[in-house]
Amino acid sequence: MKTIILNTLDTIANLLLWIIAAIVIFSFVNMAKADEALTQGERIVALTILGEARGEGERGMFAVASVIRQRSIERKISPAKVCLQPWQFSIWNAGKGKVKKESELYYLWKSKSTPYARWLANGCAVNQAQAILPIGLI
Repeated sequence: MKTIILNTLDTIANLLLWIIAAIVIFSFVNMAKADEALTQGERIVALTILGEARGEGERGMFAVASVIRQRSIERKISPAKVCLQPWQFSIWNAGKGKVKKESELYYLWKSKSTPYARWLANGCAVNQAQAILPIGLI
């Protein structure tokens, strides 16, 4: 009886390890697809959110995304153009009214906050005319 129980538990443990491995592999595959899915505008917005508030948690990043979206609506320009305007967001300031290149900010993609910032950036860029950012976060 003990042997049957131990064999069953061993089988279950092995099965769980395979399930966990599959989940991890699937997650990496999805992250690669998500990187490919970002447009240039979404990357710029996500980098802005990360650069301005990656250490502030979800509320801080949501606030930056809200500012980008509101300025985009008021100025009737894309969220990416709002981010790249001189003196709008300090992460892009290169001094003397110049704007940094996108490639200069790629180090921000290593942040733990990247998935949330990408999600917010997608929300900012999808439809500027509607309230698309989730309200329950603040």
